[in-house]
This record gives sequence, structure tokens and C-alpha cells, in this order.
Amino acid sequence: MSFIQKKEFNEIIKNLNKDGFKNYLVSKNFKDLLKNLNLQDLWKSTEDYINNVSFLLFSFRGKTELSDQIFGVFIENLYNSNKKDFLKYFIEIIKDFFKFKNKELTSSYIEKLLKPLNFSYEEIQNHLN
Repeated sequence: MSFIQKKEFNEIIKNLNKDGFKNYLVSKNFKDLLKNLNLQDLWKSTEDYINNVSFLLFSFRGKTELSDQIFGVFIENLYNSNKKDFLKYFIEIIKDFFKFKNKELTSSYIEKLLKPLNFSYEEIQNHLN
């Protein structure tokens, strides 16, 4: 079951999950980044909402089981409330994810992830540097 409203965000999550994103979402690294970006309250309210709704639907869930759904709703809310800052925050999260995995982030990876949201090459590049 998906709690994410727009298919574009489902596509982003699907692509991130191919790279093991769920493990990052439950890491201390991610929690610390949320604090640094001052997004911990938005994350907590999204997490509480998904956990409350899912509790009614599922009798058992692991810690990482819903983390991608929480992230999907989280970025969807961030995008809907502040499209301008969304790109800055999203790219910071992906940069930290790659740091967590000890991998080098390429601009083509970000461009592929964000393709469903139609951000321009210039908009993406402005936040990568």
C-alpha cells in the first residue's frame, strides 16, 4: 500500500530503494541531517501520521518497512508547501545518503531522480555546487 499521493514521488522512491535508501532513512546520519536542516518536526509529524494509519492496516511492521513511505509523503509535503526550498533540501538529503554509502554522487543521478518533477538542469546544478 502506498500513502504517497502523486505517482512522481512513487517513482523517486522506487529509484532510491534500488540503492538501499531504506537503511539510510533509519540511520543516525539521516536523523542528524534532519536536525541540521531544521526538518525534524515535519519528519516526525509525517512519521506519526503514517504509523498511526498503518497501525490500523498492519499488525506487524519492521522499523524500515514504512520508512520509504514516510519519506515519500515527507518530500511530497515539502514539495507542496515550498517548491523553492524543496530542491535544496532534497539534494542535501541525497548528498548525505551518498556520503553514508561512501559513494560519489553524480549530477546525472540527481537529474534522473528528479526527472518526474520537471526541474531544469540549471535548477539542479545551482543546488549541487
